[in-house]
Amino acid sequence: MLRLALALLALLALPPLILLFEARRQRARVELGFWAFAQRVGGRVQVAWRQARRGIVTLELPHGAARVRVERGWRGWRVEARVYQQRDFGFVALIAEPPQRPTLWYAPSLEIVEVFPEEAGYPGDVSLESNDEASLRWLLKHEAISALLKAARAEGYAVEICAAHSLIIARASQAKAPNAGAAIEALGPPLLDALKRLSADLYDLAEAARDAGVIFDEAACLACGRPLDDDPWICDGCGARLHRGCREMISGCAQPSCARAADALTGP
Repeated sequence: MLRLALALLALLALPPLILLFEARRQRARVELGFWAFAQRVGGRVQVAWRQARRGIVTLELPHGAARVRVERGWRGWRVEARVYQQRDFGFVALIAEPPQRPTLWYAPSLEIVEVFPEEAGYPGDVSLESNDEASLRWLLKHEAISALLKAARAEGYAVEICAAHSLIIARASQAKAPNAGAAIEALGPPLLDALKRLSADLYDLAEAARDAGVIFDEAACLACGRPLDDDPWICDGCGARLHRGCREMISGCAQPSCARAADALTGP
């Protein structure tokens, strides 16, 4: 009887042990993906205490600080790369492939921009919004944007690019990635490569504007550079003031050191 009882206990314990082993192996794969990506780009992984093993990869660029993270999205895993620029470039532009619903109703200065097939540098079926059409058209002709859109179509993932006054964001979603580590290994390099090139050119643009005597209003919205309305969003973490819609557009505070930023660094 004792042997039978022990055999039954072993049989009952086997499935939970298998699940535990599989969970640990899957977590190791996720960690490996993050560390492999961080090593590849010369960054480091920062993980918040008592959170999932998915961290934020950080690295310094010549003209800003970059952060790359992964989250669950409705199209599967979504990788997001941000660069917090050292200089304000003074406009907002949104580019999305495939097209997405307009953002303009909650970012007050945005307008829909149309580009037609007969125009030079036609980007294909994308949605375009900006508060400075000339700057948006300059972005569309930028080799980094063209390469990112081309890669998204070839590899079958969705991509969004947002340039927001002093912040550059690139997001990509892919349904076929099995876990967060695999997603950041696949999507992180093209996003970060595009942002590195955009960061350098937008810094040069900001320097040229400053040399030309352009001064941005320090009391304006930190996300779009335009005057604030009567009911701005005031960050309870750092006191920054943004349009409520602009806060939604960038998913949080525009200050990289604030705990209310979408990719706030809260871990060691």
